[in-house]
Amino acid sequence: MATEDSRASPLFIKTKLRPPRLTRTTVRRDAAIALLESGQERALTLLDTPAGFGKTTLLTAWHEQLSREGRVTAWLTLDQDDNDKTRFVEYLTKAFIMAFRNLTEDSPEFDNVGRILSEKIQLTSILNAVQELGREVTLILDDYDKISDPAVHDLLGFLLQYIPANLHIVVACRAAPPLPLAILRARDQLVEINVEALRFSIEETQLFFANSVSSALSANEIRAIHDTTGGWAVGLQIATLSIPERGGMHTSTPAFLWPAPVLGEYLLENVLSRIPADTVDFMLRTAILDRLHGALCEYLTGRSDAVEKLEWLVRQNLFLQPLDEEREWYGYHALFADFLRTQLTRHRPDTAQELHLRAAEWFSGQGLWAEAVRHALNADRSDLAVEWLERCALDELGSGHIRIFLAWIGKLPQEALKSRINLRIALIWALLLTAQPKEARTLADEVDTQLRANPPPDGEALRRTLRAQRVSILSMQDRIGDALALGKAVWQERFPDGRRPEQGFDWIDEAFLNAMLHLYRKAGDLEAARRVGEFYRPKADVAHNLLLLAYYASLFATLEIQEGQMYTASLRLERQLEACERQVGRRSATAALCAASLAGIYYEWDRLEAVESLLANRLDVVDEACFIEPTQTGYVSLARIHVLQGRAETALGLLDRAEILAECPRVRQLNA
Repeated sequence: MATEDSRASPLFIKTKLRPPRLTRTTVRRDAAIALLESGQERALTLLDTPAGFGKTTLLTAWHEQLSREGRVTAWLTLDQDDNDKTRFVEYLTKAFIMAFRNLTEDSPEFDNVGRILSEKIQLTSILNAVQELGREVTLILDDYDKISDPAVHDLLGFLLQYIPANLHIVVACRAAPPLPLAILRARDQLVEINVEALRFSIEETQLFFANSVSSALSANEIRAIHDTTGGWAVGLQIATLSIPERGGMHTSTPAFLWPAPVLGEYLLENVLSRIPADTVDFMLRTAILDRLHGALCEYLTGRSDAVEKLEWLVRQNLFLQPLDEEREWYGYHALFADFLRTQLTRHRPDTAQELHLRAAEWFSGQGLWAEAVRHALNADRSDLAVEWLERCALDELGSGHIRIFLAWIGKLPQEALKSRINLRIALIWALLLTAQPKEARTLADEVDTQLRANPPPDGEALRRTLRAQRVSILSMQDRIGDALALGKAVWQERFPDGRRPEQGFDWIDEAFLNAMLHLYRKAGDLEAARRVGEFYRPKADVAHNLLLLAYYASLFATLEIQEGQMYTASLRLERQLEACERQVGRRSATAALCAASLAGIYYEWDRLEAVESLLANRLDVVDEACFIEPTQTGYVSLARIHVLQGRAETALGLLDRAEILAECPRVRQLNA
């Protein structure tokens, strides 16, 4: 076989034929490499993910592994100049020559090297040579998204059509290329590795920062970065730029911990610059949305092809993903959405408010009141927001969106709230859920006066709600005797025969029963507390009023712990935590409540890493949404762990914070 030098052309860029060098911060990604290994039994492995998800780094690490194991591997990094079929085949030939050159046995010969007369004849020569070799061969084509020439796609399709059983091709790109993927999929000859497979797991994120920064980050800080980036490799890398100079984050919600210009420059250069102008306009106009719908995008942009545009963005892996199986709703990656919104505000400052108003109109027309409220407030239309908020206030609280609800209330004119009794009733619940009994009582007295002066049609139901709320108010003010007396009276009135009604058992009843469970336990009557808990007994996977279900799980688990049933309590909390995270997210109030309660059990079982993992990046949510006991449990468990790890100062800070929360509940609203 001719030597490499005799066949080399001075025009060949040798670095295209070798993977880049790995850095010391590279994290071995066993799960993703296992997916690549599964492709060794198939013709094609396709990695199609957005920019910055670590495709090249992963393939480089795998290439090193293959080389160490003596497996034959060809590498070719593609660029815009490879949109020429002759050049493409020349480089492909060179890649195989380099892969074969270190074989101890006779290396295969290629016909017409250096004087390609027919690209397909040359590819046939390569295919024959690989088959004659008799060993497994892997071809890695990186940056295939640079290829747009149909003739080059056709040549790769030719390779796949006649591929020998011992050749395996790996293609890395940002969007699925026009190859015979359906045929390969039907023949089980295709492995597809998408963005979900390449997101860093929390464990991989921990390893990344252990390798990347000199100052150790806490589990809380790492979790915050991981949640914000969504495991996006470039996002993690950019985050490291600010950590050395700041010496740690000292915050639970970094949002833009890293320098925003760095992220913006990356996205401008690697994403927006490659997208047609009309598509950029579409993305900027729809970036104000937390979730996108085809009809909504048509209403915002005036385009009739919004559904097709959304699907195109998904296929091109432009940081947009379906949010449901029906592919009706879509969402941008959080950091990418923030970047687009910044671009919109900077370059079209007058457009954002108009877009928010149109979005508010569309959402209200669909009866999606919470999103209508958010956009109305962003459009500076508090008149619309207050009307729509009254429609959805209790649903928002029931889903655990307490902080969001209070933030919205804070943006509304106080005069506009006074005449809206249902909204004020909801506000009383929010005040109770954030441990503000004094403010809740004042507002309850005002509402009671309103009801007496001008009784509405649903006045009886509202008065029943107020009585249930007053039980909680008295309990939180440590007026246990008064609370029990009122609670027993409400119980007798609502459940005179001691049974739950077949119909009409609603969330007000659930809230009242939670209050009575807590009250009896607080009074030391564990037997009565258990009777209330057994009487209530909701199902952990019911979506209705998830917050009350989470409160019940926490309260009843605490009772079970007092009764010595710690294992049963842990199962209850774990089931409810899983349901809450699945339905409303890890950083929801409902999930934080269950996590804080569960932390104490894990600490007693010496599962210290599990405690840190449970509470990482949600202490701020615990502050604002949990009642005192789980808050104390979470903080004390973490403080003890820090003491064991020799971080006494951090432990004291946590205990100080817990004491402030216990003595001055209004501090919970500082972050709202």
